[in-house]
Amino acid sequence: SPDGRAPNVRPTLEHGTEFGARAARGTLLGVVSVALFCTAYGWLALRRDWPTALTISWAVVALMTLLLSTITLSLASSIALVAFALVLSHRLLPAAGRVGASVPRYREIALRMVAGVAMVLFTTALSDWLGSRVSGLVASLPVGATVTAAFSHRFHEAAAVTRLMHAMVPGLASFA
Repeated sequence: SPDGRAPNVRPTLEHGTEFGARAARGTLLGVVSVALFCTAYGWLALRRDWPTALTISWAVVALMTLLLSTITLSLASSIALVAFALVLSHRLLPAAGRVGASVPRYREIALRMVAGVAMVLFTTALSDWLGSRVSGLVASLPVGATVTAAFSHRFHEAAAVTRLMHAMVPGLASFA
């Protein structure tokens, strides 16, 4: 950020620790939406082109985020819901296809970086307008999953996406 602070702490520094605590609880629940994105995109990649798969997956994320913004759970219940969502998501993913060795081109890597930074800056800028709870949910939006899934789908086909999602969903547990 321009002031040298990490973008993810900006809402807490600007709005106080209670805002940050509510946002952190929302971020935890946001992992459910990311897991759902991974499952939806994993299946859609097998049948649709990347723009369609991305649009539908984001619509699913928007609906889940909207639903999650209407409920209040304890920390223990939130952790249990996230764990359940991750296990279910991983089990529901399509079988991972075989993928040949491929290395992203430099142009592709640069585009991934620009896309990721743009998404992070956009979601961070929304925190004032969204409030603490929804801001936390939005902080978990599948920024990395969106960028890697769309680029993998576009440049490396559906099998690369399913393998990516099989690796990404268990990794979400460390984020939570």
